[in-house]
Order: sequence, then structure tokens, then C-alpha cells
Amino acid sequence: MVLDEILSKGYGLGSGISLFIATNISENIMRKSFSPFIVPSERGIEYEGAIINAANLLIIKKNKVEAIYRAFYRNNAPN
Repeated sequence: MVLDEILSKGYGLGSGISLFIATNISENIMRKSFSPFIVPSERGIEYEGAIINAANLLIIKKNKVEAIYRAFYRNNAPN
């Protein structure tokens, strides 16, 4: 509420509604990048968050290029 009032008085860029939209989008990006939840896939169990999944696969797999590819090019979870 305070941020909306400050922005509506002219201190800042844009309106309060655009601030809330940007906050929601950035929250979704962070949540989908670092989510620790486990999702089943055709290759086994993976983490939902792409960065956590990449770290896990880099530790587990011997082929690091394949691990990065499998972490960021998935059909069943966020990339």
C-alpha cells in the first residue's frame, strides 16, 4: 500500500499497477528458478527449479555438457 501511494504521488517510474505486475513476474521467475520441489520425468526424478536441477545434475553426471542440456531443455518443468 505504501509503495502504491508513493508511486501515485509521482515519486518513481510508472504507476502502482505496473509495479505490482513487475513484482509478480519477478517472483515467478525466482520461484521457478530455485524451486526445491521434485517432479517426476521420463528420465527419473528432477527438481522443479532449473538452477537447482542444473547444480544437482552437474554433481551427479560425468558428462557436464549433457547435464546442462538436460537441466535447461525440459518439456515437463520450467527451463
